[in-house]
Amino acid sequence: MKIGFCFLVKNNIPYQEIWQKFFSNADRSSYSIYVHAKSNVVSTVLDNVFIDPHPLVTEWASISLVHATKRLLETAFNDGCEAVVFLSGDSLPIWNFKTICNLCTKTLFSLQPKEDLHQYQIKKTNENTIELENFIIFQQ
Repeated sequence: MKIGFCFLVKNNIPYQEIWQKFFSNADRSSYSIYVHAKSNVVSTVLDNVFIDPHPLVTEWASISLVHATKRLLETAFNDGCEAVVFLSGDSLPIWNFKTICNLCTKTLFSLQPKEDLHQYQIKKTNENTIELENFIIFQQ
């Protein structure tokens, strides 16, 4: 399973030394890091990092943050991720990578819209779903 760690930050990922330790025992093929910042210039010591080359202009508590998050999600799925973890600039890992991977693998369901799904979501949705008015509960 490949997990996308999606950071929505102002400038850089804070606490990079902590995140570097978090990823130190992980197989590089099992994760990628995606960053949407105010600028496309982000300094990082982390591996497997994709920085949005054309970041959207975002404002606190506005729909622009939803659009930026959606872009991170699309990028992660298009890169082969099967799960994503959304993070902000002040996020810190409280569990190790193996625990996060196990949690992503054992997730019982997710809530997602019925329309505009990614191909991976469509495939999984067809396997086992419960439909609500505007959403699908996807059971693994």
